[in-house]
Amino acid sequence: MPIARSAVLWGHVLTSLVANLIALMLVVVVAVAIGFRSGAQIEHHTLRRLYLDVGDLADCASNDPRLPVLADRVAAFLDAAAAEAADMEEDQPVSDDLIALLDELFIEFFPCAPRLLELLEERGYTGWTNIRRTDSAT
Repeated sequence: MPIARSAVLWGHVLTSLVANLIALMLVVVVAVAIGFRSGAQIEHHTLRRLYLDVGDLADCASNDPRLPVLADRVAAFLDAAAAEAADMEEDQPVSDDLIALLDELFIEFFPCAPRLLELLEERGYTGWTNIRRTDSAT
């Protein structure tokens, strides 16, 4: 059955649009679930830069040379955040089912996600939505 040449292009555009909308919804759901405070986070330069870098790498391949650098920066940010929050209690825990769903969506929609999670694990962290220090990390 013959199809127009533009049909392939439109199909690609529409699937990319749907994938990006799902990714946007994922980010918004996570932000709301963890108690996003826009003023406090936008002013935090390092966190803002990490958000932008993760967005830039959304479509990258698992062998992208920027991934190890991003993993180093994420680990450094998490180390600093852990030091700042050492005496704080978790006031809004996220359900395990939601964490599993969001992690699964991250892996499904970001081609570089498995490699980024592997790099973070090498640096002593596990998970994505509820990222934690591994027991073996010191």
